[in-house]
Amino acid sequence: MKILYVWVEKFKNLSSFGISLSSNRKYRYDMSVNHVSFEPIPALPNDFFPRPVVDIAAIIGENGVGKSNALELICRALKGTLRSALRSDYLIVYEDQGVTHCDFQFGHRSAPTCEFDAKVQALDTGVPLDGIEVVYFSNVTTSKPKNLGQHVTDISPNDRFSFVRSRQGERTEFEKQFEFILDKDRFGKLEMRPPSHVAITFRDAIREDLIRNMTKKTELSGSKVIRAYLAHYRSAVATLQSADDKFLFLTVHNFIFSSLSEFGLDEIEIFTIFERTLGKEGFGDILGTLFQGVDKKLDEILPNSKKDARGRFKSRLEGLQNLFREIPEISIEESPDSQSFAKLHTFIIELKKDTQQFVSEVLRTFRDFRAVDVDWIGISSGQRAFLNLFSLVTYELNRRENSSVLLCIDEGDLYLHPRWQIEFLDRFLQVLSSFASDLEVSLVLTSHSPFLVSDLPKQCLTVMTRDAATTEGHQLEDQTLAGNLYRIYENPFSINIMETSAFASRKIREIEHDAKNGLISKESYDQLLEKAKLIGDEILRRSVENTIEKRFKKGPGSVA
Repeated sequence: MKILYVWVEKFKNLSSFGISLSSNRKYRYDMSVNHVSFEPIPALPNDFFPRPVVDIAAIIGENGVGKSNALELICRALKGTLRSALRSDYLIVYEDQGVTHCDFQFGHRSAPTCEFDAKVQALDTGVPLDGIEVVYFSNVTTSKPKNLGQHVTDISPNDRFSFVRSRQGERTEFEKQFEFILDKDRFGKLEMRPPSHVAITFRDAIREDLIRNMTKKTELSGSKVIRAYLAHYRSAVATLQSADDKFLFLTVHNFIFSSLSEFGLDEIEIFTIFERTLGKEGFGDILGTLFQGVDKKLDEILPNSKKDARGRFKSRLEGLQNLFREIPEISIEESPDSQSFAKLHTFIIELKKDTQQFVSEVLRTFRDFRAVDVDWIGISSGQRAFLNLFSLVTYELNRRENSSVLLCIDEGDLYLHPRWQIEFLDRFLQVLSSFASDLEVSLVLTSHSPFLVSDLPKQCLTVMTRDAATTEGHQLEDQTLAGNLYRIYENPFSINIMETSAFASRKIREIEHDAKNGLISKESYDQLLEKAKLIGDEILRRSVENTIEKRFKKGPGSVA
């Protein structure tokens, strides 16, 4: 199935808004005559985009014109139900097994007529369109989550912690990134170095706050048990010298708290478990208790109705035992960033072939631990953005063989360095080309980057302007594929980057003059770069920065 066109009477800032998602057919719905027309466009060569990509539609324009709203509209028109359903008249044109369909949801209008052969039918209220799966990714931060509904797979990164998961037992974003890195074929297509280390941080304050809140609700005897637990815990963390021992100790305590509180035990039952892990031998006794019989004691405490809870506990306990067996072979360092006063303890593990299995086991064991954060060391923010997008998309497409997928990417290049923006689409298509050809992927991208525009033929573009109007890319005067970036800024973005004020033009000329003729020193180099950073236009700024860098790389005393 391939989606060709979506129209809506009213959605957020979009009024009587239609968008074509096909590069060789452009559609238009005229509400005044209730008619859908189309204009055929010369088709791209069959192999222009690598399989399994069947077509690409890019929605471009300045910030604030409604590109994200257009993408949300597409998702909700195709898959909206109940609260996520559109509240206004809309229609969808799509092709399925060689037949063109025009499905509509109108309140008071009759069925639309079509200029082309199509099967026209009313949509059932609250029923998502079958035959295509919709996957959505957004880099755009909003004040409230988008109401895409349960039938759209939203893989947008978690805004706060990459290790947070949406459902218990589900792979975390970090695990998906790690699996992608281990996939040498796909990760190799990014042509980037893998992270050098993994950082694991235990956030003690969160766990202690939770325990204190629980203590306030208990009788005095229960409060004493918890306070003894906290005192023992703090003492052990302060006295353990070995990074391995401290890592194991914190792992065990997180295991106890996260596992037992999750199983729905009442407070007295949790206190009983705590008491049995507070023996005189301290840390060693806790390990012995866990490995030699806490599962049996849990059998005594948990009723038969909680067999699943016991099973999950024992499964995690086995994972923990695997960690303890492997840790003597692993070099774990406590980070200088650990802050006892802030109750943060960070440990560093080098990522190499010998540690991959251990790191994988750590990630699985900590999957549902609420007070543990995991992060990469040794990659830039741009590389992290690349890794996050490609790993999440790869994970979802691996689960969708023999499927038609509409992959909606909202500002996928938003946080990337210009170099990564230049390579964004090429790298993305290379990764997608590794999937089986029985998968069909249609890409819908939004961006305000001229680099993406120059990577696509103009018939793949829809240009949005401030009044939420659209211009079909094929109507542009110039071809955009490999186009001149200055022309692209002027058309379709309608920004003349050479039009600057007299003062700004003079300052830019001064910077360039100083770069070509000034003294070659570290101080002057830094000062010129600081001035260049003030230039608002990205392309012009990069041009000036390149002039500065080239000049100082040539002369004696270069800082390059």
